[in-house]
Amino acid sequence: MAQDWIIDVLADLRQYAIRNYHMRLAEQLDDAILVAATELRAADSALEGESNRLHEASNGPIPLFGPMTEGRGEKIFSPV
Repeated sequence: MAQDWIIDVLADLRQYAIRNYHMRLAEQLDDAILVAATELRAADSALEGESNRLHEASNGPIPLFGPMTEGRGEKIFSPV
């Protein structure tokens, strides 16, 4: 997780809340930590899946245009 620092920040806030007897806030921060961890894991999985899909599908650079067609002696790129 590249952005797991947010979990550390939430955990620090939770510890502060507990030390100062803000128990409802501490409970809310527990929930926020779980949500953040779930979101970060989902984002990492999505990026990893996208990276694998692009790597498997690509035999070189990703073309911006479709196959070349010839017309009147000049090469014309048709949109994908």
